[in-house]
Amino acid sequence: MIGSVEFNGLTILSESKKENVSGRVSMNVWIFPGENKIKIKGIHKRKKDESAPYLTATLYLAQKEQPYNEGRKIADFEWGEVEGKPSLPFEQEITFSPTEVPPCELWKVAEKIQLTEEDKQKIQKLIIDLHDGLQKKDEKKLLELMEFKTKEYARAYYDSPEEDIKISKNSFGGRVSNDRRKVG
Repeated sequence: MIGSVEFNGLTILSESKKENVSGRVSMNVWIFPGENKIKIKGIHKRKKDESAPYLTATLYLAQKEQPYNEGRKIADFEWGEVEGKPSLPFEQEITFSPTEVPPCELWKVAEKIQLTEEDKQKIQKLIIDLHDGLQKKDEKKLLELMEFKTKEYARAYYDSPEEDIKISKNSFGGRVSNDRRKVG
C-alpha cells in the first residue's frame, strides 16, 4: 500500500509512488510532554499488490540499550482492508499524552515560533558552519555544533550526556586524525 506516517509534524515514512514502505525509526527524542500526534495516510493500493493492503504504526518508549520493540508501547494504529474500517484513501490522526517522557531538555526550552527571514538566515549559517567543519575536519567546531544534539539523544535514551560527549570526542578525534594520515 502507498501511504505515509508523521509523528509530531515530522515525516517518518514518506509516500512512495512505486514501492511499499516499511521501516523502524528511533523516536524517543521526539516524544514530548503533553499532546503528541501520529498522522497516518493510506493513499492507495499498489496495482501489483497480491495481498490486501495494511498499515501499522506503533510507538514504543525504549529504555537504555533496549531494542525498539521491547520498550513500553505508548501508542499504536493498525489498518487493514476489512469491513468497518475506512476505505482508501484515508487519513487518521491519533493524539495521546504519554505518562512518561524521556528526560530531554529540548522540550523544556523549545518555543513555538514563526520563522522570520533572520531566523532562516541563522539556520542557513549553522548549516554552512557544519558543512565547513566537516570539509575542514575541524573537530572542535563539529563537537561544539553537535553538543546539544548529542546530549539530548543521550537523555532521550537514558544514557549519560557526559559519557556520550566523551565518546563523541574520542570518535571524532580518531576519524579526523585517521583521515589526515591518509591525506598527508
